[in-house]
Amino acid sequence: MYVRRIGSSVHDLIATMAEVHLVVPKLDNTLGAMFIGLIVSSILYGITCVQTYVYYVDNKTKDRVVLRSMVAVLWILNTLDMVFITHCVYYFAVTNYANPTSFNTAPWSVGGFNVIANLNDVIIRGILIDRIYKISLNNKFVLVALWVGNLTVSAFGLSLSIQIDKNPDLQALGHLAWLIYCCFTTMAAVDTIIAIVLCAILWSRKTGFSHTDSQIQTLMRYSIHTGALTSFVAIVIVITYAAMPHNFIFIGIYLSLPKFYLNALLATLNARDSLKGDRQQVTGAYSFHVSRMAASNNHPEPHVNTVKGCSGITSESRPDVIVIGEPLKGLQSLDIKA
Repeated sequence: MYVRRIGSSVHDLIATMAEVHLVVPKLDNTLGAMFIGLIVSSILYGITCVQTYVYYVDNKTKDRVVLRSMVAVLWILNTLDMVFITHCVYYFAVTNYANPTSFNTAPWSVGGFNVIANLNDVIIRGILIDRIYKISLNNKFVLVALWVGNLTVSAFGLSLSIQIDKNPDLQALGHLAWLIYCCFTTMAAVDTIIAIVLCAILWSRKTGFSHTDSQIQTLMRYSIHTGALTSFVAIVIVITYAAMPHNFIFIGIYLSLPKFYLNALLATLNARDSLKGDRQQVTGAYSFHVSRMAASNNHPEPHVNTVKGCSGITSESRPDVIVIGEPLKGLQSLDIKA
């Protein structure tokens, strides 16, 4: 009789447990946002691999070893970046399946991703700053000012990584709101300033000739797109965090930011050959206004002029034009070699 009662009680308990459904909160704006960020990052990483391949095929010996090595390092960093993102999503989606409390403890891959992303961004901005330094004819003030901004963004990013490592609760980042705002607003500001300075210098190098100026305008558009794209993504991260600080939508966007940086840089580097080809197909030489160059106008003959280390012949139909047999140092710097 006693055994029968125990069996009946166990049967009732099992039946009761079968009727109980595990209630799991919706994960669309947490794990779902990170999953979408992983998909977007994977697509951008595929584009990065294609652009990296194109870069090395077309620039086997054209760029210096430093720039070619930096591109290889950036590709490796983006590969590690994808590994960390994949591990992070796997940790929340598989290892801690149906365990919403897992968001209170971030895996090690979150800190690794932040460090890799910051290093990636610092190197890419450094390449852009080096480009500005060369076409500005070694203006050290511009170099120092932009590097201060670059390192400031990196300092904010690394500080954010350290704070998250100390308190890995991703659903309670309210105490780090000021650091998140400083990090991404400074990032957007520095990227915008780099694009503006580069465009201003390129604009000052205009020669007055339609073909040369059109190439400069093309370089300006690439510079604007590079800075505008990354600045826009950083601003979107700030807006989404300000509007929805308790979900992971801003994190999902942040996961793809390093890929935007590298793809924008590779697009600029891979576009140089087409610009060079267009420039050489038109005249086979380089032409400039005399008023834009330090020329010697002491010669009474209208057909001969001397330009600092370069000999030129003045066009009889255009006495204000000099056709130079060798490219000037300033225009060579537009080729963005390291």
